[in-house]
Amino acid sequence: MRKKNVDPYELFSAVSRVFDDPGLLLVSVDSAGKPNVMAIGWGAVGPIWNMPTFTAIVRPSRYTHGLIKKTMNFTVNVPGRGLDRAVSLCGTKSGRDVDKFAKAHLTPVKARSTKSPIIKECVAHFECAVVCQLDMTRKSIEARIKRNYKSRNYHTLFIGRILHAYADPNYKSKLPRRPLRR
Repeated sequence: MRKKNVDPYELFSAVSRVFDDPGLLLVSVDSAGKPNVMAIGWGAVGPIWNMPTFTAIVRPSRYTHGLIKKTMNFTVNVPGRGLDRAVSLCGTKSGRDVDKFAKAHLTPVKARSTKSPIIKECVAHFECAVVCQLDMTRKSIEARIKRNYKSRNYHTLFIGRILHAYADPNYKSKLPRRPLRR
């Protein structure tokens, strides 16, 4: 099915409820071109420096973190209905140990602009080039948030310029129908 270009802010607004359950799928690639996928439940889309950006939030201990730092690009893929198990697997296994694409029965497809591929089975995609990395530190977060970091494995915010945002023509009808949890 041919994908259509979509305004990135409109796309994010439509898919933001999927963040919480089941999550989105962030894809990165190693220097040899082998893709890795992880589930993400946090992120943001908005204008920074007069450009549309997707901020992906990844812990340094994650395999994906090192891949993004080396290649400076990633894709964010929006799963439709029926991919809950795949998203769960991608959020519980490490790409250091297993080929999550194979294990989750997902298909990497060449992206329009990034080395990191998109996922064929997903209904919408953001392609991003990293323009800034911000490492969280103990001093940079408030006390109530520090409680979430007992191991001090703080996140890095990868701010990616959105190069392309596109989706299936009827992507909204394919999204999971769960209400956003607060």
